[in-house]
Parts: sequence; structure tokens; C-alpha cells
Amino acid sequence: MLQLLRTVQISMVVWWLMLVLAGAKHVYAVEASEMTEYAHRLIARNPSLRERITVIKGKVEDVELHEKAGILISGAI
Repeated sequence: MLQLLRTVQISMVVWWLMLVLAGAKHVYAVEASEMTEYAHRLIARNPSLRERITVIKGKVEDVELHEKAGILISGAI
């Protein structure tokens, strides 16, 4: 089960990167797991990603954004 969970979490990071590469103005990445620490380290190393991806630790139901999001992608298990 842990391998499946880890794969799902990593695939969400890949989604964030794909959205940036596809031209998203900004990506708000809401993640409730410990994957946020990994994502912060990954994004911090790349200035162009740092400007376009904001990682927020929490549940998507509890997060309030400063601006309206155009697309919501959710990973359900």
C-alpha cells in the first residue's frame, strides 16, 4: 500500500510540473501529506518553478486561495 500511495503523491508533483510546462499562469498545489516537504525542496531549486508553483500543506476543502482557480485537478484514491 505504501508504494501505491507514494506513486500517487509523486504523480501529483508531475501534474504540477506538466501544468506549468503547458502554460499555466500559476499552480496552487494543495497537498495534505508529507509530500509537501519534498515538493518545497524540488521547487526551491528552480527559480522559474518557484515563481509559478505555490505548495500549500492542507486539505483542499480547507484552503482558501487569493484568486479564483480556473482548473481543479484532484487525485482520489
